Amino acid sequence: YNTLMKLFFIASTAGIIYIMRFRKPFSSTYDALGDSFKHFLYLLPAAAVLTLIFHAGDTPWEWVWSFTLWLEALAFIPQIYMLNQIRMVENLNSHYMACLGAYRFFYILNW
Repeated sequence: YNTLMKLFFIASTAGIIYIMRFRKPFSSTYDALGDSFKHFLYLLPAAAVLTLIFHAGDTPWEWVWSFTLWLEALAFIPQIYMLNQIRMVENLNSHYMACLGAYRFFYILNW
């Protein structure tokens, strides 16, 4: 059950990314100028440092799992950065970001 759900999650995430990047009309709404956050420069090292400080165990898989948790927790920062740049935030976007941040904050506390 757990393995099937994880495979479904990975496949659906890959499908959503494909649709957003390559299928019309979704791909035409991408704002390349607004998406200027340097993901690899800031998010990956920050997640790695947080993993070194706070990790779940001592096996390599637990370190990788901790890294993915921290990366997921930091993944909404580029979205906030982009919303801050465009200065035109709809209520739905702001509520979604607030709920997403609260979910990840409580997930880290529960962890």
